[in-house]
Amino acid sequence: MNFNKYLAYVGCSLANEIQPFTTAFLGANVAPGKNVVSSIIKDSPAYRAGLNAGDELVSVNGQPLTDLNRFILTQKPNDELLFEVRRSGLIRTFDVKLSTSPLKKYVIVRDANPSKEQQNLFETWVWA
Repeated sequence: MNFNKYLAYVGCSLANEIQPFTTAFLGANVAPGKNVVSSIIKDSPAYRAGLNAGDELVSVNGQPLTDLNRFILTQKPNDELLFEVRRSGLIRTFDVKLSTSPLKKYVIVRDANPSKEQQNLFETWVWA
């Protein structure tokens, strides 16, 4: 999708934020409050280690896991973790080496001199 085409109507554009992610990256997504993998990002550490959607994350490094997203925020890139996973009723273990995120950050930037029409549309969009 050409985001800049549509953002231009409201006097904005999409810019790639220069600062890269520096936090640890696993590449496994879970629903909030759940420890069941909902999806895996291709070529991520979780993908390379063999984790799959549907895996129930039981523990990491021998400790019960209560919140994967919060746990990953406490880790660093290159940390090595041992996940214990329940898959099809069987317990399996997976060694995972975290990386930095390959994802990009984007920000919406306001044009310096938007037209009156762009300004009105922007205000309608933001305050709707």
